Amino acid sequence: MNLEEENNRQKPIFREAMWFWFVLGWISFGGTTGHVTIMHDFLVEKKKMGK
Repeated sequence: MNLEEENNRQKPIFREAMWFWFVLGWISFGGTTGHVTIMHDFLVEKKKMGK
């Protein structure tokens, strides 16, 4: 990742991050695999926070 891509990455707002972890905590169906899938979809695909 070059410097320009790093500067353009969206950083989470604390409230938004806390809400995500709260919702994730209530979703237990699927166990660990379900959590990883939900986190990947939300954080990587929708928010573009990591690749």
